[in-house]
Amino acid sequence: MGKLTDKALRAIKPQERIYNIADGDGLSLEVWPNGGRYWRFRYRFAGKAKRLSLGVYPEVSLKEARDSLTVARATLRGGVDPSRDRKEAKQALLTAEDRDFSKVAADWLAYNRPGWASETYRKASYVVEQCLQPFCASAEVPIGQDTAHATSLLLGTSTNSKSPRVS
Repeated sequence: MGKLTDKALRAIKPQERIYNIADGDGLSLEVWPNGGRYWRFRYRFAGKAKRLSLGVYPEVSLKEARDSLTVARATLRGGVDPSRDRKEAKQALLTAEDRDFSKVAADWLAYNRPGWASETYRKASYVVEQCLQPFCASAEVPIGQDTAHATSLLLGTSTNSKSPRVS
């Protein structure tokens, strides 16, 4: 393991296309045409090829990337997908307030507002406030889960049918 050196990393130049430089044990540095350099761990889990980001070089040094690789490989040896493990850890940090439908909807509207025309924003706000919030006001949004299924449960519709269920 470990054929890359710090000196070699500093000398890496971008090319026209994205390319990878392998370090060993699934660790590689992905170099982008814009000069971005990203640590990646390539692995297989349950028969599927997967990729985990370990940080951006030079903020994450070669030693830190290798340490992160060791942790990810240990997680993998334990029968746990490191990517899923990371997502679950992030989700566990969210508070109930972060999952409140009103807060998530307001954040979504604020995020999209700069790219929308004023009329589009007005219509989206109307739909959220008049149509969705009455159903979801007290609901916790299951962030990172099967949102189509969760939304159908909140709104009383079926994911198998294209029309809403009338109660």
